[in-house]
Amino acid sequence: MAALPTARLTQLVVQIAHGFSGSRRPAPKMKVQDLLPYPNWSPASAEAEGPDDPTKFILTELGRSHRIPMHVFVALMTPVERQP
Repeated sequence: MAALPTARLTQLVVQIAHGFSGSRRPAPKMKVQDLLPYPNWSPASAEAEGPDDPTKFILTELGRSHRIPMHVFVALMTPVERQP
């Protein structure tokens, strides 16, 4: 869900950085789709309540081994609609 706003922000940051660089060449042309991790992805028609089973398993293993903090685990397990 956050990929599109992040891609838009990245595009804006690249344009600002180019402006501050002092280059006389035009800013690089880029589409927002070029910055998305899966540009051809479309959401499923059914809304999911949290992550799917393989993702839950991986997150549980990462939580058990203390590789991710508990607040990160909870944020990733909570559906987007319920996040503050």
